[in-house]
Formats: sequence, C-alpha cells, structure tokens
Amino acid sequence: MKKIPFFTSIFLVLAVLCCVSCGSLISTTMINILSTSVEIETQHVYAISMACDKSKDSVQEKAQMLQSQNGAGYVYKSGDDFHLIASLYENKTDAEKVKKKLEETNISCEILTIEISPQKVEGNFQQKSVISEVLKTPFEIFKELYDVAVSLDTNLINETTAKLNCNTIYSNFIATKSNFQTLCGNIQEISTKLENIEKFLKNLTTESFSNFSALIKFTYCQILLD
Repeated sequence: MKKIPFFTSIFLVLAVLCCVSCGSLISTTMINILSTSVEIETQHVYAISMACDKSKDSVQEKAQMLQSQNGAGYVYKSGDDFHLIASLYENKTDAEKVKKKLEETNISCEILTIEISPQKVEGNFQQKSVISEVLKTPFEIFKELYDVAVSLDTNLINETTAKLNCNTIYSNFIATKSNFQTLCGNIQEISTKLENIEKFLKNLTTESFSNFSALIKFTYCQILLD
C-alpha cells in the first residue's frame, strides 16, 4: 500500500477541517438570517378625556353629544374607570395646549397618558423590513388620520378633500397588507390586527356620518386602542 506523504496528510486534514468549519459557519449564518425577531418599542399617546365614570353606560350616553362637537366620542377603559376620549395626540405638549384652551372656556378635562404595548414577532423569516413596516402601520395611520382631522377642523381642507385623503390612506394600507401577505404569509398575530384596521378604515370611507371629523378621530382611536 502506497504511503501518503506527511505534508500531503497534513494538507488533507486541514482541508477537511476547513470544509467542516465553512459548513458550520454557513449553517450558523443561515440560522441567524431565518431565525430572527422584529420588535417595536413601547409608544405613548396622550388623550383628552372629557368624562370619567365607573359605569360604561354612563360615559357612553355622552358620546353622541361629544361627536356632534367634533370629538371622537370613544369610550376607553383604564383600570376600573371609563373615559370619554375627545382626541389623541402624539405629543403631550399638543394635548396640554388643547386642555388649556378648553379650560379657558370653562370646560373641564384631563390628560391621559396611554401606553401602546411593545410588539414582538419571532419566527423564521427573511422579510424583516416588511414585518417591521406592518408593525408600525397602526401608529403611522393614526398620525396620517390625525393630520386630516386637524386640516379639516382648521378649514385648510373641506370635507370632500378630507374623504379623498382618507381613501388614499385606505388604499395605501391595502397595498401594505397585500405586500405583507405575499412576502410573509399568514402570521396570525399580525393578520388579525390588519383585518381589524381594514374594517375600521373601510367603515371610514364608506359609511355616512353627520360629523366626518368626529368619525376620523373615532377611527384612529379604534386603530390604536381596540
């Protein structure tokens, strides 16, 4: 039997070890790519509460009146109390300005700090950016609808333009949802949230309501708080 030269033996051993190491590295890299998580940190919004009671029915009775005055009329449960929400604000400073103006007209209210819980999705997927975009969607839609409502309330746009803007927001959302479903399939915890958002936005763009500004505010409360 022909002997393999010493240096050749060393070379073969090193080559085998190199292949094993490369294979392990590739395997580890693929696991890191496919096994990942996407997380959105805790967010806060600031609500103007116009009424508070232990009884939901008692607060709900005041909702229609608030909606006739451009308020959301959304009933929000915090602990054992139910609050009647007029609107939500991304910045506390904006909420404080509104509170001050209301108090100057002898209307009492309070500011609620509402925490939007962090979101985390774990799984084997490559489309991390798509999932991240979808997780941010509720807050982004809130900001877009908020801008429409403010523009309508301050007469920068009329109701027809406001409805067109809401239709655009709805269409963009449908595109985002379709992109997610195509690239990421069915992640139940996300899909359920998207179905609810679609329902709320569709109602905003199809249902008639005596005060459209109030409906916009009610809709973004639903999207963030339901």
